[in-house]
Amino acid sequence: MGELERGFRSDARIVRMDIRTVYGRSRSSVGNDLPRETKKILWGVFNGDVVQTRLLYVFSGPGRLAGTSLLMHDHGDLTQPDSMWLYLRSFDIFRALEPEKLKVMVPGTALSYEDSRGFIPTDKFSFSQMPSLSAAATAGEVILLGCPRDQTIRENIGYDSIQVRVDRAKKLVRQVDYADLGSKPLKNYRLMQESKLGDRWLPSKVRLAHHADGFTSTIEYEHWHPDVSPPDSLYLPSTDQGSFVDRLSSYLEQVGLGSRITAELQVADEKVLEWEERIRQLQLGEKAKPQKR
Repeated sequence: MGELERGFRSDARIVRMDIRTVYGRSRSSVGNDLPRETKKILWGVFNGDVVQTRLLYVFSGPGRLAGTSLLMHDHGDLTQPDSMWLYLRSFDIFRALEPEKLKVMVPGTALSYEDSRGFIPTDKFSFSQMPSLSAAATAGEVILLGCPRDQTIRENIGYDSIQVRVDRAKKLVRQVDYADLGSKPLKNYRLMQESKLGDRWLPSKVRLAHHADGFTSTIEYEHWHPDVSPPDSLYLPSTDQGSFVDRLSSYLEQVGLGSRITAELQVADEKVLEWEERIRQLQLGEKAKPQKR
């Protein structure tokens, strides 16, 4: 797992994620039980520094979620504390996430804030091979059991253990089964498709099933190696230098992807205006109703 972690940390890249989440069945207007589905778009930029890994995620839709950002400073040095911040654009709130918040799920996904770093950190888990599953090993895969290194980490991330299926040839995680603090199945990560970027294999489609809450997320990825390295200013834990979405848009413009996120943000803004107009019309209709005496 250490090799996979180092490979992830050292790879400076841009990622775009289409996230489709299907929740439990609900009653429709015609009386049928139908699943409820949401769609979200998330961009990520990784600085590719093994020692001081920086990650920025920004939603570009839908609606008011656009601009919501997650910033991570993750240290390869185990003696240095990691930091994570959340920016809520709708409320203009920027705050640090305490360690006990790491088990909270990122909106509209089955990923927790802990999972969102994109790799499984070896400073938080100790791993051992599961010899009873030799069939996977002979097929070029290995199954590892990961346990939190101490009780504080266990409680903060909300996992009693994880079982990780690793493709040794492609250096990819193909499946993760998560157990909750009561050792019951919590959720499952499964790689559906992969693609090659340079000399690295990366996920292009994954499926996450959250057993406890009864919903699934499918994430489709696009990956790029940028010609221009991400600037340090992109990862400043402050909004004084401009919003994260503005900083990201400026950087994506430099690498030829600016039109993508600009169009998505425009759609998000239009949806917000439509929603505000519906609310206004409803309020006008309520005022026009005769008052009861």
